Amino acid sequence: MQLQNKLLEIISEIDRPEQWGIAQHNIGLTYTELFASQKDKFQSKIIDQAIYHLELSFTVRDPDDPDTLQYWVASCRSLGEALIERSMQQTNAQASNDLQRAYEVLSGAASRISEAEHPNQWTEVQQQLARCANQR
Repeated sequence: MQLQNKLLEIISEIDRPEQWGIAQHNIGLTYTELFASQKDKFQSKIIDQAIYHLELSFTVRDPDDPDTLQYWVASCRSLGEALIERSMQQTNAQASNDLQRAYEVLSGAASRISEAEHPNQWTEVQQQLARCANQR
């Protein structure tokens, strides 16, 4: 993760938005994976950092741009996953809020892609939506 953070010192959101968004996304994924591997030691700061970086990745991703749609969908899937993970460690009210937000983010992704054009991403989004429904 230190290398990813170093990368953010070199590239900027303005000068290299695609690379900056990828770096933010990857940092978020790393935090999510770290959190998932340490569920027995619930540390809200770890998953909160994942969500923070994943949300930042959206600032340079446009679902209306066919060239960056795949990145936007990836951010939706990753943010949805982080929110689902956090919801499993929280009280009912906060868990419900995270699941609702995950559902909204993932539904947005599902509305932008089709099974025919993006079969793998579509399937993964559908699986995450089902997890949201099962957790509610």
